[in-house]
Amino acid sequence: MNLEDKLELLNDIRYKKLNFQENNNFKEFLADCKLYLNPSGYGTRIENRWILNNGYEKINKTLGKGDYKDGSDFVEFKVSYKSNEKYTFLQFRPFQNVNRYDLMTVDYNMDYSVYQIPKNDMITLLEDSNEVCHGTKEHNILNENLEYRITIDSSLINKLSNFLISKTKIESPNIFW
Repeated sequence: MNLEDKLELLNDIRYKKLNFQENNNFKEFLADCKLYLNPSGYGTRIENRWILNNGYEKINKTLGKGDYKDGSDFVEFKVSYKSNEKYTFLQFRPFQNVNRYDLMTVDYNMDYSVYQIPKNDMITLLEDSNEVCHGTKEHNILNENLEYRITIDSSLINKLSNFLISKTKIESPNIFW
């Protein structure tokens, strides 16, 4: 690919980012999000599409109770694309009043899996991973509202298998091929 081809590709991506159109096919939508949007942009779009597709009730973020309601449960939604053979999820706030975390993993083929993890199980996973988003636990010793991150690799995926929901079609049961 020469410089002219690269510039044309960059201009095409910039145009599609500014004029983003949601594809009706969910896997193509996921590919477009990854290709044309930054993480904060695609995170919100995928979350909104997930809410719409599943008939969940979107809630106001200022309530501090997650992103949507599923029946009486308040749910926080997170999405991560596979990168370097792992998935990274950010901004877990254990102090928020949620009942469950829905984590969507998207592999290189845009096959996705969703894990519904009750809050108490998620807190255990976060404590085991011991990863804060900003600074270190030592630097945040007085901060009562830490935000955490978790990295899911092949060793952690087995711990999550009990939380895999059956209503999501799984194209590849082994997401670490």
